[in-house]
Amino acid sequence: MQREVTRAQDIIGPDGRERFYVFQPVDYAIHPIAEQPIRAGFAPELPSLSRVVETGAGGTRMIRISWPAGWNGMRLETTYALEDPTVWTPVLDVTGNEAVFPLPEDGELYFRLNYVP
Repeated sequence: MQREVTRAQDIIGPDGRERFYVFQPVDYAIHPIAEQPIRAGFAPELPSLSRVVETGAGGTRMIRISWPAGWNGMRLETTYALEDPTVWTPVLDVTGNEAVFPLPEDGELYFRLNYVP
């Protein structure tokens, strides 16, 4: 929001009466998660993914993907390539805020969290 005057003392006129100003939006932001506030001047805080590569049974390379607790409505999705258009597939074996599954042979796998209301 922006107003015509920038100093608080300019809001009171010389006659001691309050001046009224119309505020006009100059920019806006939409949080990707509904009903979540955005603090003015700051990007929305979003969860970040953490990953750990482990060795599973039989020497299989596994990956553990997790994100901070409390982000209800987030769905983990994956794709093998970032092509246009990218096709994201939901990861089905999610427990709470983490998933563990085998890595593909070439090790290339992309992840994202998608909010699903």
